Parts: sequence; structure tokens; C-alpha cells
Amino acid sequence: MNDDQFTKLFKYIEEFRSEVNDKLDQKASQGSMERLLNTLLMDF
Repeated sequence: MNDDQFTKLFKYIEEFRSEVNDKLDQKASQGSMERLLNTLLMDF
């Protein structure tokens, strides 16, 4: 593997990792909102 191929692979992996982290952050936020709503609705 030459340096150019390695650089392309590294950039691809970094972009993929960033996308996965963004999706996990969104999912965690969605879960937090659902727990909050469930807590509020249980009081009624």
C-alpha cells in the first residue's frame, strides 16, 4: 500500500467514524427526550 492509498483509506475511515458518532449522538439525544417525556406523562 503506497502513501496515497493509505491517506485515502485513512480519510475514508475518519469520515465514516465521524458519521457513526453523529448518529450515535442523535440516538442518545432521542433516548433522553423519550425518557423525559415518559417521566412527565407518568405524573398525569
